[in-house]
Amino acid sequence: MTHKTWNGCLPFACIFPGLKAWMQRNDWNMSRLAHEAKLYPNTICNNLSGNTEMKMYTIRRILEITGLTFEQAFGEVITQEEARKER
Repeated sequence: MTHKTWNGCLPFACIFPGLKAWMQRNDWNMSRLAHEAKLYPNTICNNLSGNTEMKMYTIRRILEITGLTFEQAFGEVITQEEARKER
């Protein structure tokens, strides 16, 4: 799968290690997550990169799509710098 970028968003620059691990295991990127959750790609990019706060609706959609619990997906947070290094 090709990883796309938009508006300077780096693929897998996700500050939530649990969700990032799920996306990697399932060969998903932020674009596919946004598509499957019926959310705007920029919303997902900004939320998962830590640029904007996530709305409850977005959290619920991500949990529905992934089957993860809140703690599994969002329980741990790393800095944006750490997320970029882990790509």
